[in-house]
Formats: sequence, C-alpha cells, structure tokens
Amino acid sequence: MTTDVATPDVVSPRLPEFPVGWYDTITATRTPEKVSREGVNILLPYIINTNYERISNYLDAAEKAGVKVVLDIYRSIVQNEDTDAAIEFIRTFKEHPALFGWYLYDEPEIHGVSAKKLKTIYETIKTEDPIHPVVLATTQPARVSGDYKEVLDIVLYPLYPILYNSEEFTNLNNLNFKSILERYAPLAINNGKEFWFVLQGMGKQPQREESSKNWRLPTKAEERYMLYTARLAGSQGFLFFSHYRSNQSWINSVLTPIIQEFNNYIGAIHSTLVVKKAPTDRDDVEVGVYQSRQTGNYVLVGIHHALGNVDVNITMKELASMALVRVWGENRSFIALGGSFKDNFGDYAVHIYEIRTLTNSR
Repeated sequence: MTTDVATPDVVSPRLPEFPVGWYDTITATRTPEKVSREGVNILLPYIINTNYERISNYLDAAEKAGVKVVLDIYRSIVQNEDTDAAIEFIRTFKEHPALFGWYLYDEPEIHGVSAKKLKTIYETIKTEDPIHPVVLATTQPARVSGDYKEVLDIVLYPLYPILYNSEEFTNLNNLNFKSILERYAPLAINNGKEFWFVLQGMGKQPQREESSKNWRLPTKAEERYMLYTARLAGSQGFLFFSHYRSNQSWINSVLTPIIQEFNNYIGAIHSTLVVKKAPTDRDDVEVGVYQSRQTGNYVLVGIHHALGNVDVNITMKELASMALVRVWGENRSFIALGGSFKDNFGDYAVHIYEIRTLTNSR
C-alpha cells in the first residue's frame, strides 16, 4: 500500500536530478572529479580533525567537478556543545558553491552523543545558515519521530546486509530487506524529514580484508535490488559507504552501470511519491507506478522480493486496450492487451517498464 507523505519542512538546495553519492574522506581531493564521471553528484567526506585548508581544497575540487558536498562538522563541536566553534566553522564555509548541507553527526546513538547536544548545535547551524539542510545518520531511524525530530532535516539510514562467504541473496532473504525500508522511510517523511538510504559499497578484498569486517561486496543483482527497493519505499537520495574502502574494479563493473541506469531513468521516476502500486497476482512481486513528467507515459518498476523464478500478471486500469511495453535495459518489448500483461521474474529481479499507448487503425 502506498503511504501518503507530508512535504518536508526544509526545501533543500536541490541537485540536478536526484542525490546519488558516496561517503568519502576529506584528504581524497581527486575523488570528486573521478566520481563525477561515474554518475555521482554528491559526496559526504569525513573530516575528523582536518584543518580548514584541506576542507577548502576538497570543496574547491568538488566545485570544479560539479559535485555537491555534505560537510562533516568537527565531532568535538557537537560533543562539547561548542557553539562558538560551530559559528566559526559555519561562517567559514556556508558561502562555498559546492556546499549542499551540514553533517551534524555520524550515528550519535552508537557514540554516546545525546539528542540535547545535537539540538544545541542544530539550532546554532540553523540560526547561522537557514538555507542548507542539516543531515544526520542513525541506525535508529524510528527516533526521527522522537528525540531526533528537532535535530535534522535529512536522515541517513545505513544498512549493510551482504555478508562475507554468503551465497547471493541469502542475507536479503533472511533479513526481509523490503519490510525494513517500508517501515522507516515513511516514518521519516511523515515527520517532515527527507529519508536517504545508505547502501553497501564495501566488502572484504584480498588487499584490504582487515578494514572490511564481515561484509563482502554486493553482486550487481543484489545492489540493484537494494537500490530500487529503497526507491519504491520512498528514499529521496542514496549514498554508498564508502569510497575509500571500496574497490575500483567493483565500482567499474557493478556500481557505475547501476548508477548510470538509474540516472537515465530518474527523469521518469523522480517524484517523492509513487503514483500507485499496480496489482499483481503474487504477494512477493511489487510494482510501483510512475508517470513521466516529460512524456506522460507510465513507467513501472517491478521487483521480485524473493528467491525463485515466477510468472507474474500485472494489471493497470490506466492502460489502454492495447499498449506497447518496453523493458528498459533488456532489449525486449511486447504488447499488453486489455489493461494487463505478464512477465517473468528471477531471484530478486528488477524490471523497469515504459508503457506507450497504441492507437488501433482501421
């Protein structure tokens, strides 16, 4: 069922289409140029105790590459409720053209930082800079309706379910990934906040196993499933964690094609709300319906939320008696008759359909 959502309280300085980016590190000033060629338009670099000069260098590199930055605030500022230091930091960088917003804290509940401290610095930021949004990452997004409600404009929710030595899709199946996203995204949005999902972009690698804990890099099918499931659940932006712990060959072969595909289609599905959900004859297949702003054609995102190979009947009363169904990225199309069509879905498969009405000629 589609959930109606409220309009966010803060109107963010929007990116060209849809925020898609990486966590990064402030010392990697070559990252913005590189990722901009891969379809990324936003970065969130950890700054730790980096000096102002390095921060400026990174912001300058991002501006040159056409990439926006969510700027991490020194952790000590929040921990000590140091409003004077916060004001100095904000005034130094708030006019930079690359700035998208402020990163208030990274998972404060894990690091013992209270909502009171967060609120003190949040209010300081909003007094000094009411334009740029304040971003917070949390492993407990349900708190957006409680003590975190007044400390953020955009909530980032990280979930990294792909574990080392696991078979493809195993952990997605065990976790019930879809239900988690459907619970948390509307909860944030209904409280006037934007919800961005943080996807897994790291895992064990031969050269860096010690830094990757118990994860492996997702397969292309796993990552694609997670991204589109999050989008249908209401995610209004994506970040991948994390660029400095990922693998370039995986980025080239798996992630970049997914990002480029998503960017190609986002003009059709860039809307806060799914128009509706199309009925199917299977509970494990979800079909979100969008209407292209450019063409008026309907775009359907179909997702199979389970293992197995299934045939699905998809019904949509808005379809004409005869319509052309083109499956994007799969080099196939077929005719839909009588307002419905059938298709086959494999394990956790995603299909994207464009529906074009056909006019019968006599």
